[in-house]
Amino acid sequence: MKIKVGQFDVLETGSLVGIDNEPIEFTLDETSQYIIRMVFTTTPDGQTAARADLYGKNGVLFTFTNYNNSLGLGSIIPIRVGQIKSRELYLAYRIYCLDGTAKHLHYTWYLGKEVKNG
Repeated sequence: MKIKVGQFDVLETGSLVGIDNEPIEFTLDETSQYIIRMVFTTTPDGQTAARADLYGKNGVLFTFTNYNNSLGLGSIIPIRVGQIKSRELYLAYRIYCLDGTAKHLHYTWYLGKEVKNG
């Protein structure tokens, strides 16, 4: 099956229930070891934030702070997180807090236009 949403091809979509505040890690390309790691933190000020940083040589680390809403928090539009298989890679997500620590993650990985290196 092939799924398209507007200009994007869907690489993968799914849902998972995390365990407590344990990190979630996606290895998107076994060949290049492109890894997306998601960690969840809580701060006393209660300010919600999402941050992306480089992770190793070929990855992105997302830090979600105070994502404790049972109604869910996430991206409205796909966020570009890199490139894979010579195409732009995007992520759309929604994170629901189940009991104060466990997270329910809905995600979709999108492929955008071809990236020309050089």
